[in-house]
Amino acid sequence: MKEADDMINKLVCISVNHKKAPVEVIESVFYKDPAKGMNELRVKSFSDEIVLVQTCNRVEAYIYSRKPRTSGKIIKSLFKNRIKGFKDGEKDEFIALFFGEEAVKHLFKVISSIDSMVIGEQEILGQVNKDYLKAVKAGVTGQHLHIAFKKALAVGKRVRKETGISKKPISLAYAAVDLIKEKNDLTSLNIIVVGAGRTGKLIVSSLKDHNAVNVTILNRTLEKAIKIARKYNYKFASLLDLKSYLRKADLVFVATSAPHYIIKVNELRKVLRERSKGMTLIDLSNPRNVDERISGIPCVELKTIDDLRLIAERNRRERLKEVKKAEKIILEEISSFRREMRKLVARKILKKVFTRAEEIRKRELERAIKIIDFNETNTKVLDAMTKSIINKVLTPVIVKVEKAALNDESEVVEIISEIFSGVRR
Repeated sequence: MKEADDMINKLVCISVNHKKAPVEVIESVFYKDPAKGMNELRVKSFSDEIVLVQTCNRVEAYIYSRKPRTSGKIIKSLFKNRIKGFKDGEKDEFIALFFGEEAVKHLFKVISSIDSMVIGEQEILGQVNKDYLKAVKAGVTGQHLHIAFKKALAVGKRVRKETGISKKPISLAYAAVDLIKEKNDLTSLNIIVVGAGRTGKLIVSSLKDHNAVNVTILNRTLEKAIKIARKYNYKFASLLDLKSYLRKADLVFVATSAPHYIIKVNELRKVLRERSKGMTLIDLSNPRNVDERISGIPCVELKTIDDLRLIAERNRRERLKEVKKAEKIILEEISSFRREMRKLVARKILKKVFTRAEEIRKRELERAIKIIDFNETNTKVLDAMTKSIINKVLTPVIVKVEKAALNDESEVVEIISEIFSGVRR
């Protein structure tokens, strides 16, 4: 349907992302005040609608404009003005433009995480939804981008539900927890996490996601351990108490920035003499914080970053296999999006039909009232009756327009639109 195609062709995405631009370029384009940024971009580019999607790996403006090429070029120029320290030609290389259906397809790929630096990441789904709601709150979006983003959110959920793209962890921290979960019931283990930095936080978060109960966070700076422990309802302790906690631990995660061993082979041997069960240690530190000679102790299992990288890489390859399934879903949903746009065309035509019919009804009702001296009660009855007539007469038209729009019967839709546009007053 021509009208639906015309609407789709007015969609544009202007993107600065990790595939073409370094981090410092993405940071320079980033809008700290998204509402102000969207208003500025929409007004200066003469766009009708805009949504600004911003993450650590991308800044993208999605617009609907009656002059898509012009608006896209203006926003590209505005992005370029924010990038410093590069020649004009270099700046062009950092910015990608997608028009029409390609813009929609790009949005679907982004929210499905197949365009992410980490394929299968979960966070992008929530980030895109959050940014869309910011645009709604700022009053800068409308019905066309509403349909696009509503459909995108459905696509993101469907891809994750019907493929395994997010199932295998590729973060070292999540891979570490997943490795233990395969052979153990985390709810029954006594677990300690040594380190409260970024990796330590990810480990604790993953443990909580997998229902670990008995977890203690140890850190040199106790305040950091307390903050994380309270967030997840776990226990905390000072790193100075490590030995006493090792006596009870079944599972130990170590992730600190210390340049030396925190757990040494001879010290661990002493601890093990005081207990009757074995222990698993996972060292995610670089440099290593666990003496590698510990792997020679019979009742101890030691896993290092190298072991986890192999697992993470294997999982990454598994996720890549799922990309084709995701792309197939996206193609199906592009067709579904086209149908949604055809429905929008139908709604616009039907609104025009009802508006024109209502104008005629009111005009003829006023004529009748002038000719015949109706009282207030009779006027209300006549008003209700004429409304009922209009609704009954137009019901077949509504059904036909909706059906024709969904079946892409452009001629039928155009004829009905022209008929009601040309009714004389």
